[in-house]
Amino acid sequence: MIGKIGISPFDRSLKILARDHPEIFLKLILKGDDEAVHVALRENPEVNLAEKRLDYAFLITMKSGEKLVLLLEFLFLPERGGLRDYYIKHGLMTAISDDPVILVVFYFSEGGSKELESKYAIEAGGLTNFFQFEGVNLNEYKNQIQDGELREFAPFLPILEGRVDERILSEVKGLVLREPDSKKRANLFSCHNHSMPVHG
Repeated sequence: MIGKIGISPFDRSLKILARDHPEIFLKLILKGDDEAVHVALRENPEVNLAEKRLDYAFLITMKSGEKLVLLLEFLFLPERGGLRDYYIKHGLMTAISDDPVILVVFYFSEGGSKELESKYAIEAGGLTNFFQFEGVNLNEYKNQIQDGELREFAPFLPILEGRVDERILSEVKGLVLREPDSKKRANLFSCHNHSMPVHG
């Protein structure tokens, strides 16, 4: 069993990954035959409330010509407390965007067992409103990461395995070294160092 991981280093590591390799996030999100042909990144876009800062907003143009705004949020372990924040952030971004806004939360589940609750319900007076977003559990893609298909997520293999040993560290190093861009390769090693499990 791994110990607790500071949210800030984990969050920062996935933000670096999203900035350097947006294509791997889109690979896990976009479904169907259509594909993205242009991706523009807006880092930490400020919306109407200063305390509500988004992680990343991608302005996506699909091959079909369809456009959308893709909001990425990152979470270490599933928790209900963030649901209201996601609802507010989505609403604020929708208010300032001419294109449809889709919110996707990337997360790990310790041991791969706990799923993220992806529906926020507002109930009062016998009435109910729902807001539902997309969730991507990275534990489900461990095999593709180890096979190299999603090697950019290799820095997080110790989290996915739930332990750290020489075999895992060697596996991470080998996958990261396959990145041809030296700056991006250094960032992947930095992500790995910031996301190492803390035992306790």
